[in-house]
Order: sequence, then C-alpha cells, then structure tokens
Amino acid sequence: MYGNMNILSGRVVTVNAVSGASDLERYKISASDTIFSVTEYPDQMFCIPTLKGFPRDVDAKYASYAQVMEEAYKTLDRRLGI
Repeated sequence: MYGNMNILSGRVVTVNAVSGASDLERYKISASDTIFSVTEYPDQMFCIPTLKGFPRDVDAKYASYAQVMEEAYKTLDRRLGI
C-alpha cells in the first residue's frame, strides 16, 4: 500500500499509551483515551499488567496475555469500532 491508499478509514478515534500519569499533563491527553502500563489510573481506558511467571514460549506468552487482557481487548475493539 502506497501514498494515498488508506489502510484504515472511518471515524477518527484517539487512543494513547503512556508509561505514567505525568505523561497526561505533558502531552495534554485524557486518561479515558489512554492505555497505561503497569500502574492503574482513575478513568483509564485500561492498564497492561505485569504478568508473574512470564512464559518463555511465544505461543504461551500470547495465550497468557489473551487470558489476562480479554476485557481490555474487547474495550479496545469497541473503541475502534471493530
């Protein structure tokens, strides 16, 4: 796909990802539009947790995240209109 060929089209949706709450002020973004890593924040879209006993096998990693993040993935899908 090149140039003016759209990869995705439709309504404009904003989703941000930050490493901490200070990034909200720094980048002037809303917590409800934001994915946080490790530390939860009020009104966040969702938080990506640290998995204890993280598996080495790639397929097992995907399976672990699929299980832990199921509701977060559904939230993101709804937000993107998928």
